[in-house]
Amino acid sequence: MSTQDIRVKWYRATVQQTPDIIPVQLDSMSMQEAAYYGGEQPYFRYKAFINTTQYAFAFRDSLTDVDNVDPVTTTAVKYRIINDPRPSQLANIYALILDKVVGS
Repeated sequence: MSTQDIRVKWYRATVQQTPDIIPVQLDSMSMQEAAYYGGEQPYFRYKAFINTTQYAFAFRDSLTDVDNVDPVTTTAVKYRIINDPRPSQLANIYALILDKVVGS
């Protein structure tokens, strides 16, 4: 599994939810973990960790990478939240499951 740090903007539908740029730790999933959440191969599914609980992330919100470009669309790389995110007050983090939105 690989880990990458990205910076994102947070959207609900097409409305940006905060002007903040949010740092995210993105971990790739094993094929077994990705298959658990459904979908077809290839899997573009990730575990994401955000070191704050100040935001109210929701299922189907999107996170748009501010630094990386999708080579197919030549626009910013986008990720969609596919779990019901709940903040961990003890660890002060959000743990999210994200799908990379490919080619749209």
